[in-house]
Amino acid sequence: MKLTRKKITGNLLRSLAVLLLFSLGACTAAGEELYFEPQEAVFSDTVSVANLSFYLDQAPSGLSGYNLTLSISDPSVARITGVEFPSWVSLNNSSSLPADSVQIKAVDLTEKINAGDSDVSLGTVTVESLASGEANLTVSVNRLDDDSENTISVTVREAKLTSGTTSKNPIVSIIPAESTLSSGESQVFEIRADNFPDGLSGYDFNLTLENPAVGNFTDVEYPSWVGLSENSSMPNTSIKVKAVDTTDVVKAGDENVLLASATFVAETPGESEISLTFNRLDDDSGSNINAVTEASSVKVQGSSTLPVANFTATPTSGDSPLTVQFTDESAGSPTAWAWDFDNDGNVDSTEQNPGHTYSDAGSYTVNLTVTNEDGSDSEVKTDYITVSESSTPEEPEPVAAFNADVTNGTVPLTVNFTDKSTESPTSWAWDFDNDGSIDSTEQNPSYTYTSAGTYTVNLTVANAEGNDSEVKTDYITASESSTPTEPVAAFNADVTNGTVPLTVNFTDQSTGTPTSWAWDFDNDGSIDSTEQNPSFTYTTSGNYTVNLTVSSAAGGDSEVKAEYITVTDSSTTPEDRPDLIVSSISPSSSITANTSCNIGATISNTGAGDAGAFNATLSVNGAVVDTHAVSGIVSGSSAAVNFSWKPVAAGYYSVTVSADAGDVIAESDETNNELADCIKVEEASSGSQNGSSSVSLNVTIVPVISLEVSPSALNFGELYPGKTSELQYLTLKNIGSCDVNVTAVVSDSSAGDQLFSQGLMLDSQLWNNYWKVVGKNSQENTSVALKVPADYAGSGNKKGTITFWAEAAE
Repeated sequence: MKLTRKKITGNLLRSLAVLLLFSLGACTAAGEELYFEPQEAVFSDTVSVANLSFYLDQAPSGLSGYNLTLSISDPSVARITGVEFPSWVSLNNSSSLPADSVQIKAVDLTEKINAGDSDVSLGTVTVESLASGEANLTVSVNRLDDDSENTISVTVREAKLTSGTTSKNPIVSIIPAESTLSSGESQVFEIRADNFPDGLSGYDFNLTLENPAVGNFTDVEYPSWVGLSENSSMPNTSIKVKAVDTTDVVKAGDENVLLASATFVAETPGESEISLTFNRLDDDSGSNINAVTEASSVKVQGSSTLPVANFTATPTSGDSPLTVQFTDESAGSPTAWAWDFDNDGNVDSTEQNPGHTYSDAGSYTVNLTVTNEDGSDSEVKTDYITVSESSTPEEPEPVAAFNADVTNGTVPLTVNFTDKSTESPTSWAWDFDNDGSIDSTEQNPSYTYTSAGTYTVNLTVANAEGNDSEVKTDYITASESSTPTEPVAAFNADVTNGTVPLTVNFTDQSTGTPTSWAWDFDNDGSIDSTEQNPSFTYTTSGNYTVNLTVSSAAGGDSEVKAEYITVTDSSTTPEDRPDLIVSSISPSSSITANTSCNIGATISNTGAGDAGAFNATLSVNGAVVDTHAVSGIVSGSSAAVNFSWKPVAAGYYSVTVSADAGDVIAESDETNNELADCIKVEEASSGSQNGSSSVSLNVTIVPVISLEVSPSALNFGELYPGKTSELQYLTLKNIGSCDVNVTAVVSDSSAGDQLFSQGLMLDSQLWNNYWKVVGKNSQENTSVALKVPADYAGSGNKKGTITFWAEAAE
């Protein structure tokens, strides 16, 4: 089977809008066209199949629904065996198949087709050939309504079906198939047939410019085998061409036969298809030849003038905040401008002569890209703007702004948020579902949406001068996964300890979209609630284990938190309760790597009441490494505890001792149970103070010591030799209590490959020149780009690793 190849313009992948099969109105809208692609299907033999898609060329007022009948004019030639609906269809229906006629209906409940959409896909029909012959595939419109329930009036362009042997169906092409010319230039188009199995006696065809404005046919020349010929007068946008082989030169089986050559002269810029339509095409016996035609296209453009980018600015230096007026001085009549005032890869303005205010001190590289119909050009001025600290600094109020790397997807959907706020905020409060609760205080957090829905995101930033919020309504859309997964139970509570009566609000955090919940608040085997997010009041003191079981059609899961809720007697007031504090930490005098050491601590009870038994923990870099049971401390007394820890590497470590780590003691002050310190671990042999933290360029970073790096993987997409990727950013966060000097080492995963080791740029310089100081309890951003060497000969997926080394700053 062969399909006629024909260029169809228009974007067939646009978003589609709502289709409604019911409640369609009766008002008539403007006439449009309903057409098939391809326009002709040729079957080489019986039981061959072809897929033909059908489209609405324009939907000026949207589309609410359709009811159509697809029919084959000669049921003996072919039949319809299948119908496929486009992705926007939510509800559909069709009559039984196979058949020579099928009625189809479709509806969309999600309102995707917008007013003005073109080339709207209505479906794809599968046709099977039954016998040799010709037939037409057509559409009868029962209903076709726009978004206002007005009837859309259409004309139908039928598709042609030809069934028979391929040898009887030569392909006649216009060569070249595509051509681009400037005004005044000419192009000779040849009309050629790939073969004539039964010879050729003559032809009569029309050659037509679908867009007459682009030019004219000015001449026709015939090959030597033509005995008699005739053609329309020229210049003309559509010509009739006739010829007869009077001496039987073209024989049966001849291939690549030239029929005629037509000269086209370009005039006005634009695009046009050149169509070929046979009125007659006869073989040596005088029988009609059923040929497949292939169209051509021509693009006419004006004289080419590429733009040349250039600009100036006033002033180019000064104190912050510095307002700079930029002036475009580009040549070549650009029609579009893209300004990047800090060369971070983001377009900051599309005005021709914009102004911009620099709020922070620094040197700024400015990039202007200009474009016209012939191309584009960029001008980059390195360190062009210099901004100094103001002599009378005044910190302005912050202005909140943010974006996300993804805004829609299936659950579980992990979204990386990036703070874009200005005026140097010092704190961040993220509310990822706008429920009034703060979900993160990081500057650039990640969050996983586990339930389908549309989420509004709120970011509030603050500094010493004030605060500001940005709310993006319905910013994140999380959809149900097409493949159901078993739920995984998880939950938390707003309080886990207190006095009777203690009311606890439980929050379901399960993933996998459970549909039912069974809560057992005291783990006695009885279900206490089936709500998703219940509340429960404990009226008796004690330690309570909580069990949540979730389920869905895909399965079930349980999470049990032992002694999760601690309820104490309310007979004592906060003033009468104990107050546990860690008064001192006493590490060993010398600690070496790979050797167990003792770290002592003193826990005091400064409250009025006696403290019962509780657990104390030792955490290193945020992870608990040892737990010590304390039998109790009477009011005004202290207890000494000793922890054991074996460090695996030399370096500086943050250690924290926590009293009452399980919150089992009701205290007068629950906020002073921890004490932190920074200790030094010597190398057993050399005493080196180095540590490392590695970032895999393909998977995850393994944090070591107290340096965290995020994100854990970078993907530079598709690049070619000589190409530099767009900038990406890593955040280096020092959660320890020591300033560190950070350097980097880059390696390639493939032996002998040097792609990353020769081309990875950190802060606009090769990685081996990178050096940065990260203060304690602070973070720094590092820009990352991959520059592929021009002579790089490798191909395919490449992997590598950046290892960041953190050394204590003296």
